[in-house]
Amino acid sequence: MSILHELERLRKPLFSKTSRYFRGFITIMAFSDSGPVRRFQFQKRLLFLVGVFLLAAILGSSLTFIQSLRGHYNAVRLAFLERENKALTTLLEGQAEQLEKLRAELGRLKEFEQNIRAISGLNSPGEPIVGTGDGGERSVILLERRRK
Repeated sequence: MSILHELERLRKPLFSKTSRYFRGFITIMAFSDSGPVRRFQFQKRLLFLVGVFLLAAILGSSLTFIQSLRGHYNAVRLAFLERENKALTTLLEGQAEQLEKLRAELGRLKEFEQNIRAISGLNSPGEPIVGTGDGGERSVILLERRRK
């Protein structure tokens, strides 16, 4: 129970200082060369609320502006990526055509090889011939085994 009393005792001075700050008025005097002095009185509480409102409006406007910039950036990036996608698709289609041409050429060469083998009387190889590769460590090992 003593903790509650202590908290209440600490709250009262803080609350009274805060409420005292917002009590009263602020007077603004405007001097002009051609007319009388104008005097405006505003409540501190009203000025505080107007300040908070202006701060919130500035913050909201800033966030909206940043979001619009992000949206513009994303739209520009999307357009760039779509153009890049079209270019890559075209390139891929061209490579697919070249691959088909190469496969057709390979088939034609295999048929030509079969015809040459048939004319020369050679058997068509069922399995690859060992040692007829294009070099490398395996070929060297196989050659050494043959010499032994």
